[in-house]
Amino acid sequence: MECGGRAKGVRRAVSTVNDGVGLDSADPHAGAPDGGAVRVQRFERSQIGEAADVLARSFVDEPSLTHAMGGTPRRRLRVLRPFFRGLIWGYWGIGEGHGAWIDGRLVGVGLRIPPGLWPPRRWDRVRGVGGMLVGALPMLIALPGALRWFALEADQETRHPLDQKHWYLAWVGVHPAFRRRGVASALAEYVVEKADAAGVGCYVETYGDAIERLYRRYGFEVRETWDMPDGGPMGRSMWRRPQPRSAGQPQGAEDAR
Repeated sequence: MECGGRAKGVRRAVSTVNDGVGLDSADPHAGAPDGGAVRVQRFERSQIGEAADVLARSFVDEPSLTHAMGGTPRRRLRVLRPFFRGLIWGYWGIGEGHGAWIDGRLVGVGLRIPPGLWPPRRWDRVRGVGGMLVGALPMLIALPGALRWFALEADQETRHPLDQKHWYLAWVGVHPAFRRRGVASALAEYVVEKADAAGVGCYVETYGDAIERLYRRYGFEVRETWDMPDGGPMGRSMWRRPQPRSAGQPQGAEDAR
């Protein structure tokens, strides 16, 4: 999912998330300076906790999650941290975890599944689901609406294309303090360049209009749309055909996340 992957922080007395939510004073990105080039590479197993924190802060205001779960942003942040830690452990060995760094700080995370590995093999699926469920227990206890969100995620799996090899951009998030700094664009470029080099497509699901616009700049097209129950945001799946290298790199693309 794009947050955002759905790429989509929270510091208590210092700043605010884009909707005015108080942010957590434990945020290591508090007072983040401007400037610094974005560097993308795979993150290490030892960085899973840091990556989970970035994804949690990114997704705390993601449209489908907030609609389905409810609760306060602070409560969502508290339960999203263990959820993403378990999710990343589950993905380890199935997909790839890419991080975006600015001045040595991890500010964006992408969990991607390479061509030919979706759907996962039975054991990989058991491991992935197991890791996610372990991390999801605090979420299910604290936020009964989380069950609706997991049902939504399961429904999205039925829409996944199986007839063409592709990179699956499963989860992408950017720390809110570093949005509109080219981080989401750098994470997108990292994958589309690999896809173009291999001559395969890319697939992503998203609920945000800004994220859709970002991916359209990289050649993605809407494949299918659906509405969440109870007046929730519209979801869309997006597909990108392999393109010549230069076609996947728009000039001056504004980074939505």
